[in-house]
Amino acid sequence: MLTRERRAHIWEREPHGFYAEPRWVSERLFDVEPFVGEVIDPCCGFGTIVESAKSHGHCAAGWDLVDRGYPLAWRGDFLTKLQPPVNNLVLNPPYGVVDRFVTHAVAVARHKICVLFPKCGVSMAF
Repeated sequence: MLTRERRAHIWEREPHGFYAEPRWVSERLFDVEPFVGEVIDPCCGFGTIVESAKSHGHCAAGWDLVDRGYPLAWRGDFLTKLQPPVNNLVLNPPYGVVDRFVTHAVAVARHKICVLFPKCGVSMAF
């Protein structure tokens, strides 16, 4: 059987796996899911999740490894610099290291962890 190169992306891959979700995704999450305490997005990118949380009345902050233009983001590596505990984490992690982000999130979150991740036939249970 002949195989051919698969070109699933029409653009170059971003080195840190950065792909932004549309704002309606986090808006809908905060419409239906209650949170107690602050909401942190440790890979905030443009600040979409942080701004959605704030618009729903939550104290929220964002961190990121790379400056993506969100002026309120703290720069740092969530996987090595975050000191526990935090109340809630809502994140859209780089897909190539989602397992590391989720494992670390479970170790440092007091209440809830919401991970925005495309359905891919893989199930994760905690």
